[in-house]
Amino acid sequence: MSGIQFYRAEDADGEVFHQEPMAPATIEGLNRFMNEGGSQGAEVKQLCSIPGFSIAVGWFKSNLPAPLHQHDADCLYHVVGGSMRMGGRDLEKGDGVFVPANTPYTFTAGPEGVEVLEFRHVAQCSAKVLASSAAYWDKIVNVAASSRDRWAAEKRPTERA
Repeated sequence: MSGIQFYRAEDADGEVFHQEPMAPATIEGLNRFMNEGGSQGAEVKQLCSIPGFSIAVGWFKSNLPAPLHQHDADCLYHVVGGSMRMGGRDLEKGDGVFVPANTPYTFTAGPEGVEVLEFRHVAQCSAKVLASSAAYWDKIVNVAASSRDRWAAEKRPTERA
């Protein structure tokens, strides 16, 4: 079967993005967020990466606020479970959003979390976190700190009965 390539979920890895340089205040805020529980609030894995195309699956746990960021490639997100709020809109299972390359954005996972498939027309892309305001980081660090225990026990929306 030349040309056909298969991938398995069990082979997915966590190397989805390479990190772009960030401002010192952004690095400090991101480190605080991750250390206070933000690292337990999300899981993103590369399912398939071939020349000119990639698919990742992202699981963002309940009420997780994604820091303001951008990628250097276009991305199409498709919600496969749960919900999220982005750009003043609620997205639920079956909904999606296209984010052009280098467009800053953020989102908040819904009360049951959200699982998305991330489609890109490149094999790899970068991520650049842009948020630098101490007040912004204080807000999302507080969410992470108060949610980490709940996140540790949380199941994916697609695994719930």
